[in-house]
Amino acid sequence: MAVSRGLLAQNPCSLLTKDERPAKKVTRTQDHVWNDTEIDALLDAAQHLARQPASRYNYTPILRLAVYTGLRLGELLGLEWQDVDLDAQELQVRQQWTRAGEFAPPKTAAALRRVPLSENLVTFLRAHRKQALANGKASTIVFPSRTGGPLTHRNVQRRGFEPAATRAGIGGVSFHSLRHAFASRMIARGISSTVLARLMGHESSVITERRYVHLFDAQRTDEAVRRAMAR
Repeated sequence: MAVSRGLLAQNPCSLLTKDERPAKKVTRTQDHVWNDTEIDALLDAAQHLARQPASRYNYTPILRLAVYTGLRLGELLGLEWQDVDLDAQELQVRQQWTRAGEFAPPKTAAALRRVPLSENLVTFLRAHRKQALANGKASTIVFPSRTGGPLTHRNVQRRGFEPAATRAGIGGVSFHSLRHAFASRMIARGISSTVLARLMGHESSVITERRYVHLFDAQRTDEAVRRAMAR
């Protein structure tokens, strides 16, 4: 990030000698494979927490849109109503809200994308906007803080996602895991890696295949077994 912002001329990691680098290759752990029951439990838990007297904010809407669109947290925080076309049933990812507290272009060029919305999501977003207006919280931001600006990454993760995941009994996950929840649902429903890559803002379907190879393999194997059984 420092190099991309012009604060450093060179990435210091590139100057490390072989003996200064980690001796062991870090093994990537497999992403949590979400199912519909867990997704429902998470959203129910978030709604339950929002109804508590001590609650200061309802994080259920942002969690719901994350699960059903696969947007990154920064993209959700930077989403404005002008980017959402409820009549056309789609939204456009044009910017993100960074941890530095500013609007910026999305992570990559591929992250600039159009995401179709289901009828259920359109209904939900209409109700979400109507509720905000009824509460006197009109804002250009889809998920504004109580002051009208974007929420912070930390508050959504620590105050919104983590308590809901704990109550739902889902361990070892973070807000970013909701992108994997989206991917799990799409793959289980037969969406190809090419389409999924476009929806998630990956630069190539190869990246999507590599990231979710275990899910695609399971889907292909299951379908092959079913065909074999049918014969």
